[in-house]
Amino acid sequence: MIMKSSRTSLALSWLLTIPAVPTTAHAQSFDLECAPIEENGEPKFGAQTIHYQIDRSSGRWCDRKCEKIETVARDAGTTVTLKDSLFYGDRTLIEYHDDAGLLVDSFALGTEFERILKHACTKDAFGNLTPYLAEPVRQKGSFPIKGADLFDDPKAKMPSGMVGFEVTADSEGVLRDCTITLSSGNASLDTRTCALVMERLRVLPARDRVGLPVEGKFRNRIRWFGDDD
Repeated sequence: MIMKSSRTSLALSWLLTIPAVPTTAHAQSFDLECAPIEENGEPKFGAQTIHYQIDRSSGRWCDRKCEKIETVARDAGTTVTLKDSLFYGDRTLIEYHDDAGLLVDSFALGTEFERILKHACTKDAFGNLTPYLAEPVRQKGSFPIKGADLFDDPKAKMPSGMVGFEVTADSEGVLRDCTITLSSGNASLDTRTCALVMERLRVLPARDRVGLPVEGKFRNRIRWFGDDD
């Protein structure tokens, strides 16, 4: 049996009557660092600070280390409803009130909110609080190029030198181009290095702050040991 309380009813009414304004007046992508200040109308301090990352432009958000990217439930300008879900009749509602700088977690059993937890939040641009998510292009497995791959003719004289390269990988991890960033001084060696990299290197795409794959760069160097070494 669920006991109703006037305090819970008032808090629920407050949550449901916040006016909406156009979203264009508010930042579209930001981090939140939130500390609890109140639980069911009583002061609450000392609990763990939580972090949220919200991208209103794509309608996505995440918490903690962004291990799970979720979809924004509703965006009404001053209020962004991150989650509004039912599990076996129990409701979880998470709302960020932009103008007040408040994050409100509400949990209900049945039809009444039994626990309402308010957090005071610091808002900042992506990356300026705790950069949980921003993965660069990453190499798949071990480096796939060996010294024997340099030339098809095993009797050819092997040049030596250090070659630095940079490749662009699209959002699917497909390499689009290769640029020499450090020349060995041997044009043929530089050209062959880029050709091998484009042919054999496999990468995972970069990911943005909300976990979506994006275009990115990958850099590395190869030290070739030739007949002169």
